[in-house]
Amino acid sequence: MVESIKDYWLGKLLFPKTVIIDKPGVIISKTLSKYGGKENKRRIIFQFEDIIVNLQLETIKELGKEKAGKLFYQFGKDITTRYMLLSKAKKLPSFLLPSAIYYILDTFRAGGLSVAENVYYDNKIKSLILRGRNNMICRKSKLSEFTAGLVSGFFSFLVGENVEAEARCYDCPNGCVVVANKKIKEKYIPDFKRLESFQSDDSLDFLENIPNLREDSFSDLLRFKKIKIKESAQYFLDKMILPSESGNLGLIVDYFTRLNKASILKKALINGACELAEDILSNKMCISDKIKALSNMLSGLGWGVSYFKKDKDEVIFDMRFAPKNKYSFLYQALVVNGYLNSIFNKKFNIKKIKFAPPQTYRVVYYF
Repeated sequence: MVESIKDYWLGKLLFPKTVIIDKPGVIISKTLSKYGGKENKRRIIFQFEDIIVNLQLETIKELGKEKAGKLFYQFGKDITTRYMLLSKAKKLPSFLLPSAIYYILDTFRAGGLSVAENVYYDNKIKSLILRGRNNMICRKSKLSEFTAGLVSGFFSFLVGENVEAEARCYDCPNGCVVVANKKIKEKYIPDFKRLESFQSDDSLDFLENIPNLREDSFSDLLRFKKIKIKESAQYFLDKMILPSESGNLGLIVDYFTRLNKASILKKALINGACELAEDILSNKMCISDKIKALSNMLSGLGWGVSYFKKDKDEVIFDMRFAPKNKYSFLYQALVVNGYLNSIFNKKFNIKKIKFAPPQTYRVVYYF
């Protein structure tokens, strides 16, 4: 079972030469890019679609749909631009563009981008049209600008010039359409230097030597059928999970912080995680069993190896082997905050977050 899944990941989801999925708390892709030519390491984590959906819905509520759409278009474009930068991708000659575009879209489709079910590319005029249904995130939030931004980011990078995209969905979620061409008015140009700054601070070499711990790995969750692959998307129980390079979490925090809208991020992530926990953690379980289930889930999804300790009116949360970058652990801390609110039926707040060398984040929550 694990070998067949590993073959799937090798060929579709991460396209690496080697993928590590049997270490607790860690998923590593060693990528040999078809369009970059160099191997590079990256840390992959999975996050729940429903939490991102809640972030989009909360942003729409606070900013309005037009401003929220603009924000998530830019964020989507930054994500795939950064993805191409990390992959050491280069502008390709025209005759190689079609195969590279189909190759990348096949990869993204395996992560939930089902709008790319049917792909139409005109190499003469550099026009790309994607059609599909039930696309990740926007199928629930109805905010399709994020998907358009994703398409614009990678397409612009390969073509070597800015090409904007727009969603022209006509029957969400059954009629998903994204169009990218040079006739669309300029919307946003990513800042390459800023995106490159979200590279992990350490080389990840220590991840090869993680001890054999009792917590679950991604392959364990597959073996126990807690993670299933259906229609080229991944699900934890019945909830869609989305693969992401770990630095994207810091990018989300940076976006909302720079806009002075961190309160939206906080509310959306905590409430979204709390609602999710109500669905995936059985009410029949005691608190200690729920904590254990949470630890195994976080570990299997690549977040690191977690430890929880209750002390009077505080909960101390340590995450070992977590992805490390200079933009903090805030995203993860807020999501765990929501899980704890559900498990203890209390409203926790973050007291402090600190990094304890060599490999641990500590978050202290209080109520």
